[in-house]
Amino acid sequence: MTENGRKKNPGWLHTGLIIVVVAILFFGLSACQQTREPVTFKLPTELVTALPSKTESATLSATSSALPPTKTATIQPTVTETPIPSETPTVTLTLNETEKIEASYTVTPSLTYSLTPTITKTLYRWKTRTPTQTSTPTATLTPTPAYAQMRIQKPGPYSKVTSPFQIEAMIHPGDDGLVRIQLIGEDGRIVSSQLLNYYNYINRRFWIAPQIEFEISGVAETARLELIAQDQFSRPMDIFTLDLLLLQMGKTEFTPIELEREPYIIRYPSSDDVVHGGAVWISGLIRPLNSSPITIELLDENNDIIGQSVFQVAPPSGDLSHTPFAIEVPYEVEEYTSVRVVIFQESDGRIPGIAHLSSFLLTIAP
Repeated sequence: MTENGRKKNPGWLHTGLIIVVVAILFFGLSACQQTREPVTFKLPTELVTALPSKTESATLSATSSALPPTKTATIQPTVTETPIPSETPTVTLTLNETEKIEASYTVTPSLTYSLTPTITKTLYRWKTRTPTQTSTPTATLTPTPAYAQMRIQKPGPYSKVTSPFQIEAMIHPGDDGLVRIQLIGEDGRIVSSQLLNYYNYINRRFWIAPQIEFEISGVAETARLELIAQDQFSRPMDIFTLDLLLLQMGKTEFTPIELEREPYIIRYPSSDDVVHGGAVWISGLIRPLNSSPITIELLDENNDIIGQSVFQVAPPSGDLSHTPFAIEVPYEVEEYTSVRVVIFQESDGRIPGIAHLSSFLLTIAP
């Protein structure tokens, strides 16, 4: 019957063979997918044209009117989808640019804020300096003259005195410890004289109040009262004088004092300086006692004059108590010589002699 059947249905056998081959291939492909090994095969051209698209399941059916309805083969190929590239990098770049722009805006308010306090500080400092500059002119450099080394506090000039009368005086002893008090008459005679010994008080200044007695032949007479201190070479150190009116009878009347401050103030040179060059430059302040000129002398240890200058100084004016001066005193020596510089004025009244004298020590060289 087999041979008779093949002869009778030769087309059915051919179709069945194709189905069998397709089935074998299908099962083989399924087995390869389970082992994950790639297998390449070719389908007949008729089947390729019948495959579905990549998004749908492909079904291949081979049906023959001669085969039973249950004989159907289905092929569902697997399609791998490639993901679309993400746009994340583009978004990231956009965010980075945004962050840079925000960072640049944060710098601007910081710079603007720092300028405001700088201007405020500059104005504040300028205001605080203004009061300091206005107070500068209030400083005064006017020196106050010192008190005279020796002076008579009582009586005052041209006081009327009778014998005896008492004086009050500030004195300092000379190098010999002595202070000389003399009353000189109109004709130059010595009306009264005292020699006070304060040897234990050398280099000190103190007050004394001695009494002075005198005798005159007339009813009244003008006289000069002198205080004198000398150094060890009998050179005058300080002389203070005032004129009095001596009365044989009557009542003593004291006038107020006129001179308390030192009339001759030497600023340069200082005591015990050494000067070279044949001249001494002397400067300072003077309050003239009368109209007579000022005399400066350099006295050596023999009391000889080795340098001298005579000049006139105008009385002080305005608020000045003394008049500034500067004078050059020439000298000639062959070796270092210790001298006493004396500055004084002669009296311009009826009684000749020195009205006031001050001094200091100096060393001069060729």
